[in-house]
Amino acid sequence: MNKNTANFIEDLLRDYPHIPRYIARKKQEIKYPYRPNRDDNVGGGSFHGGKDARAELILLKIEDSNFISQFLAQKDAIEDALLKCEPAFLEVVKEYYFDNYNTHSFRKIGMDHGYANNSLYKQRAKLLKNIMKNLGMHHVIERDEYKKEMQLKRHQHN
Repeated sequence: MNKNTANFIEDLLRDYPHIPRYIARKKQEIKYPYRPNRDDNVGGGSFHGGKDARAELILLKIEDSNFISQFLAQKDAIEDALLKCEPAFLEVVKEYYFDNYNTHSFRKIGMDHGYANNSLYKQRAKLLKNIMKNLGMHHVIERDEYKKEMQLKRHQHN
């Protein structure tokens, strides 16, 4: 897997615990939009007959929000990939990617959980690839594999 691709997916993993907060904030923005220079007291009040319609409109806006749907898809993709992990490796992932106060390297945490380097990095590659598949990034996986093959061919010819 390409280093840049791996870094991108790892950033999504690190962001995973914050997704519910992003979604909640966006829902608040939709429910209570900021309107500069608006004065609700001018004109003697507002029309109260359309409250149900306004609630329906807000729900539709939330359902149609690309921002929310993209984060939900990202959350689902990560959760699905995490379900396929070994329990010990899942602990490594939680400690390395989800713990804000982690100061150890991925390798050190893996060793603490009984992983040798080779199996640790294979597990991580498998996790990242599963996340990418769940996000529909099959084309990126194939592109990276193709680039790797081409580099090997060039290296063998030299």
